[in-house]
Amino acid sequence: MNFIRLLPFLSLLAVMPPAWAQKSPAPAPFEPTPTFEAAQFLGPDLMKGPHHQVRELAQSDGFLIHFVIDSDFGIFECSGIREVPTRVREIEAIATLIAVSRSDLFAEGLRRSVEEPIEAAKNIVENPVDSVKQVPHTVGRLFSQIGSSVGSAVRKV
Repeated sequence: MNFIRLLPFLSLLAVMPPAWAQKSPAPAPFEPTPTFEAAQFLGPDLMKGPHHQVRELAQSDGFLIHFVIDSDFGIFECSGIREVPTRVREIEAIATLIAVSRSDLFAEGLRRSVEEPIEAAKNIVENPVDSVKQVPHTVGRLFSQIGSSVGSAVRKV
C-alpha cells in the first residue's frame, strides 16, 4: 500500500534529470574597470619630465586610480594620486645619482677614499702618538661632511 502511494513520486523522479547533470546559467559578466585620462588628476610637471612620462590612461579599481610611469630607469606603477609625486622625485633622484657617479668629482673622491686609509695606516705606524691626537679632529670632520651631504641631498629632493 505504501508502495502505491510512492509510485507517482518515484515515476516523477525517474523522468527528472539529476540536478548535477543540469547546466548552470553562465555568470554575469563583470563591469569593466573605469579608465581616466591621467591629465585630469596630475599637473603637466608630473605628467612629463626630463626622465619620465606618465601614461595617458589610468585605471581605477573602484578605490584608487592606478598610474603607470615610463622612465629612463624602468616602469613604475603608482596606486593612487598621492604616490605619483613621490615616484617622480625618486626618478629625479636616480638621475642625479647617476650623473654624480659619472662625474670627474666622483672619480676623484673615489681615488682619495682609497688612498687616504693607506696614508692613515702608514701614519699610525710611523707616528702613533700624533695619530691618536688627530682622532677627535678627524671624527669631527667626518660628521661635518656627512651633515653637509645630507643637507644638500634634502635640498635637492
